[in-house]
Amino acid sequence: MVIMNILAWNCRGVSSKGFPIMIRDLTYHYNLKLCILLETHVSGTKVEGIIRKLEGFSGGIWCLWNGKDWQVEPVNVQRQFIHLKIKDNNNQSWHCTCIYGSPQPGPRSTLWRELESIAATNQGPWCLGGDFNSIISLEETGGNRNLSQDSNRFQECMLNCGLNDLGFSGPPFTWQRNQIKRRLDRFL
Repeated sequence: MVIMNILAWNCRGVSSKGFPIMIRDLTYHYNLKLCILLETHVSGTKVEGIIRKLEGFSGGIWCLWNGKDWQVEPVNVQRQFIHLKIKDNNNQSWHCTCIYGSPQPGPRSTLWRELESIAATNQGPWCLGGDFNSIISLEETGGNRNLSQDSNRFQECMLNCGLNDLGFSGPPFTWQRNQIKRRLDRFL
């Protein structure tokens, strides 16, 4: 059995001086094999300076890994996801899709279609994780009584792709603004 510790973190910015040290400490402490950073809020030449202190990234979603443990090949890089093919030292491969769904429901409909397209051609193990910016049940809200059309479409996408929620431990909500609470982050 292979142990793979993956962290998906909606970090809301990576430009502080202590950020590279924090990532190295988290990687060491939790023996991370893959670190997915979302909402990095950095672009252009500033990215290069931060990345020199780290290793491996792509766009507004950053995927960091240790090249000694895995060979990682970006297969499909889109605005809302990065789809990776990962091969371990035992030559076993699997796919991982790192998600940062748009905060707007309209663009998320593209995400659901793209995930269904990947599922139609994917062979072998597949894991998706990150901030989907959508819920799949009323229990994932802080009291809302209705599921949106987007939530229904997310459920349909999961069904069409044969995906299961892997569950979680910790607080039931991953996002809160004032009294509004949601579970937007997950692994499938």
